[in-house]
Amino acid sequence: GSGDVSIVPQISVDPIIEGSTGHGSLSFTRGGKPFPSHTITESNFTITNGAILADSVYTEDNITWFFSFELLEENKQSSVIFHPNVFEDGYGQPNVSGFANSKKLYRAITRPDLLEAWWSFDRDSLRTNQVRSDDTSLRLATLYDAWVTQKGKFGQGLAFDKSSEDGRMKVEPNGLALNPDGWTLSLWAKNLLPPHPSGKSTLFRGQDKQNETEFDHYLVLRGSDQLLGFIDGDESVTDEQFRSSGHNLDAFTMRDWFHLSVMGEGEKTKFFINGIFVGQANRRDQSDLYYIGNSSGDEVFTEYMDDIRTYKASLSHSEIGAIYGGGFGDMFASIQVEENSTSGDDPRIFDFTIGKDSKTVALTGLNTELNVTHGLIDSFTASDNNHTYRLSVRPDTERTLHALTIPTRPPVRFESLSLWLDANDTQGGTYTAQSSNELALWLDASDSGSVTKNPSTSELISWQNKINPAVEMKGSNRKPTFNETIDGKTALRFDANNGNLESFTAYRNGSRWNPAGQNGQASGPLSDVAVLFVWRVDVNGRTYFPFNWGWGDHLPWENGWIFWRYSGSERTQSPLASNGETLLTILEYSITQGIQKAYKNSTVIFDQEPQENR
Repeated sequence: GSGDVSIVPQISVDPIIEGSTGHGSLSFTRGGKPFPSHTITESNFTITNGAILADSVYTEDNITWFFSFELLEENKQSSVIFHPNVFEDGYGQPNVSGFANSKKLYRAITRPDLLEAWWSFDRDSLRTNQVRSDDTSLRLATLYDAWVTQKGKFGQGLAFDKSSEDGRMKVEPNGLALNPDGWTLSLWAKNLLPPHPSGKSTLFRGQDKQNETEFDHYLVLRGSDQLLGFIDGDESVTDEQFRSSGHNLDAFTMRDWFHLSVMGEGEKTKFFINGIFVGQANRRDQSDLYYIGNSSGDEVFTEYMDDIRTYKASLSHSEIGAIYGGGFGDMFASIQVEENSTSGDDPRIFDFTIGKDSKTVALTGLNTELNVTHGLIDSFTASDNNHTYRLSVRPDTERTLHALTIPTRPPVRFESLSLWLDANDTQGGTYTAQSSNELALWLDASDSGSVTKNPSTSELISWQNKINPAVEMKGSNRKPTFNETIDGKTALRFDANNGNLESFTAYRNGSRWNPAGQNGQASGPLSDVAVLFVWRVDVNGRTYFPFNWGWGDHLPWENGWIFWRYSGSERTQSPLASNGETLLTILEYSITQGIQKAYKNSTVIFDQEPQENR
């Protein structure tokens, strides 16, 4: 197309740059045959939205030249341009110009050219109520009873308050229109929440009712039979609105991270789990995408989400498989951990696999980065190619909580823990919970960003929950102070004046809240709950009980004894603490298990079956 006399540059560059630096090559042809060139320099290039890197242009044979460049602004189409008239052949014929396009993205992912929106959450604040898309649109979404968490699949992710019916993510300003020619919705999820037997859970929903009938729900799980499908908002017959994929999804088996995708293609709606096509509905309907994670209420789909994407086209089956990436995703290398032992085994065995894009990758030197807080690392061996590792840990039999650092972020595993207050945790909140009963409240006095106190008196004004920033502790008229330590660790001091105790109260979005109450209610019945705390008794006074069940419950009484009702005016009592004593106290109350126990430093000090609900 350029004739047989023009010297034509052939430029090849990375089409997508993850980070800031890209690489390319340059060669020349005349009449379709290679043509040598001499003295190519950085000044012969122009990079829109960027620059050529100094001293990066070189060649080994004067046929192919190599160079590196950087791009500045993300999500912006950029061109690498080679100038015309840089050199001539023996007849005075100069080269013509040439160019190739590239784009800088936050991360290189599958089909970025078709992205409509993409929330990775890794650049959002942990306490923000809005998250921003990482693609060109920079679209905002508002969080309701949900927050950015460090427990994502690929770093930070999104967590939903299980005690709230309203947790959801709203796409601003008025939803995102789905392409009538085809669309794909994709995300990673963990801890799928079982829908009510007579209801459903919703992952994606449109904004308005169609024909005043029903909303479009693009992916739902029906409670009566655990069938995956979608709800056609245009269908006027209620019993025919749910369109089944024919695939059952057992919520109780979906506890770890898994990938979900739904696609509108032609006249069908297709469903994928972990990159595999599992079924389809022979109908398709769409309006826009307005809510993610719930409908307008009481249909929360899952507890954790990460890497939420919307595409303006129907991806191929292989492209959806590429997003799943064999469990490693399609971004950077990640680690999969599988335990090959039960809780009673000694040692405990863990297998690590490192991979990217469905392929395992080698990682050396990992054993030098491992650390376990308690117990001993018995052995840590790598496979011949360093793609997989096996770790053997001998746990400390005196402890129930162990943390393993890989390499600097400690994934702490909790067993049935729902409340954790730690006034001196300097880890910054990185952990992984493996339990059906996740943390509801975590207060960290070392996190200055979560504590507001009186600068002159150190009195507590507000203390924000690291698990859900919508929750905060507010000091009462008599406020405790951050001016105490226990064994050198920061502690909150509670005093009393003429019998009036200092205290704080939990609020969520301005309303009274209780991490142990049903649906977070400040008062009402309890079923199964445990409280664990480390504390020091300076003066034995008449204190309130942590569960605050009313008259007769004290922790401790002025004589250092604990009093705890189990029926009517009947109560169990036992010595708990002496003046100046530092101790670990655990209170366990379970109607379903028939347990009401108190522990002091891991020793049961009383055990009484509860005889009435509280």
